[in-house]
Amino acid sequence: MEKRVLILASVASMIGQFNRDNISLLQKMGYKVDVACNFKNGSTFSEESAKQLKKELIEQGVRCFHVDFSRSPVQIGKHVQCYRTVKRLMLENQYLFCHCHSPIGGAIARIAGHVTKTKIIYTAHGFHFFKGASVLNWAIYYPIELLLSYWTNCLITINKEDYYRAKYKFHAKKTVYIPGVGIDSNRFQSLGISREQKRKELGLSKENIFILSVGELNKNKNHEVVVQALAGIKDRNIVYMIAGEGNQKEHLKTLAEENGVSLRLLGFREDICALLEAADVFAFPSKREGLSVSVMEAMFMKKPVIASKIRGNTDLIKDGENGLLVHPNTVEAWEQGMHKMINTIGTYHLGEKKRLKSLEKKNINEKMMQIYKG
Repeated sequence: MEKRVLILASVASMIGQFNRDNISLLQKMGYKVDVACNFKNGSTFSEESAKQLKKELIEQGVRCFHVDFSRSPVQIGKHVQCYRTVKRLMLENQYLFCHCHSPIGGAIARIAGHVTKTKIIYTAHGFHFFKGASVLNWAIYYPIELLLSYWTNCLITINKEDYYRAKYKFHAKKTVYIPGVGIDSNRFQSLGISREQKRKELGLSKENIFILSVGELNKNKNHEVVVQALAGIKDRNIVYMIAGEGNQKEHLKTLAEENGVSLRLLGFREDICALLEAADVFAFPSKREGLSVSVMEAMFMKKPVIASKIRGNTDLIKDGENGLLVHPNTVEAWEQGMHKMINTIGTYHLGEKKRLKSLEKKNINEKMMQIYKG
């Protein structure tokens, strides 16, 4: 009998960024893998990148299904259409289980799974309700996740706040904590370029203090608070660079110009490890995260991290030891934190071998294999 499973997410980037290893792992375990997501819209991937992902998946032997998921919770008619499509896929293919991701995709998959009696594994990449979240987020998302937990065979959480809430408040048959998708430490072994070479390539002098951020240019990533904070540090030769694309590009450029901050927007980059090697400080000002791969990468590169004091970041950063944690929305706190970090770069204890080992991709994959064996 054919062993076929479904990996489902709202958008292509969720498949590309968080599920390539899961797909390969399932195939090694003897499963046939189908993927369902929106390959056209809503993704942080470009249209070209989404097409390339689909091409690579097909070449890997994965069947790909486009489902017109919307990330907007108010498009009820579209959600109903997507539910019918997912339900049909489940009925036609009799999947042994579906591993679903993202709030809306996960909700639709769990409802369809309940109706078709399909086993459901759901990874919550950071609940929209958390300490400090808006009342509206709690009012909308908490009751939905609470209800759907009854129809979840295994709920995977990627940070400790979500894990304890899910374990003691929700009703999934099994709740586990796995720290994200993990990091492949081999990527950091041979960068092919030295720190000095990369800094020269970036046009940096020895006197420049290079602060790097990685993330989409949007409101949640909150890069503007770093720009505003740097405006108050006038006595330093600081260059701030952000690797990422997004709709706040022009806003950030204007904000930097108005405040006399040296800002460079690098766009989408595939040389993040080399950029980290060249950087002096890694800044991560997000307002909401599940568990940041970017912060993990900075830790592996032994860079001091200044990050917002939010769920997920508090799992990774020990305040005052391997970095600093500050309130995400307070410019004054960021200015003080940045000033302190710049003046004490060499004082942070960055080794933490035990913690880094737990984030190794190999260890994460072993835990996923146990879940898939079920």
